[in-house]
Amino acid sequence: MFIGKPEQHATVYAMMLSIVTLALDYATGPYVHVPILFTVPTLLASWYRGRLFGWGLALLLPLARLTLAWHWDPITPGSMTEALINALLESVILGGLASLTAACRALQHQVRVLRGMLLICSFCKKIRDHEGHWQMLEAYIMNHSEATFSHGVCSSCVQKHYGNYLQPIGRAKQTS
Repeated sequence: MFIGKPEQHATVYAMMLSIVTLALDYATGPYVHVPILFTVPTLLASWYRGRLFGWGLALLLPLARLTLAWHWDPITPGSMTEALINALLESVILGGLASLTAACRALQHQVRVLRGMLLICSFCKKIRDHEGHWQMLEAYIMNHSEATFSHGVCSSCVQKHYGNYLQPIGRAKQTS
């Protein structure tokens, strides 16, 4: 139907699912509540489009159901209060689910974990990937996580590799 990643079409999917859910809710009549079905488009919307879109559906779907309830049966003042309270509670619960889902998505985006056993060369420290190719350690980690590298030289390696070029600290003070 749609070509591309689900993130690109999440709005369309969520709206189509919302319409189908409202149609099912309408088909069941005024006495059978199926607001649990409202969670599916709300969670989908908040996972792919964020908290605000999820909250938008969390408010829109119960209000749409309330509008459908007016169509089914004229609402008396007492039942109108109950219907408004139910719609408000459904919106708050769905909004809370939307917020939790968006927060979980944000956490998942921040955490990418390398798992499994990595085969590393004991001499050059290259890592063999799943295709059998050897890659530099830094390149492998950057390709499989969101980490980046900045290179430096530790004090023991400075001494080992550049010790002949360094002045001893005591001599530098004496010549000044």
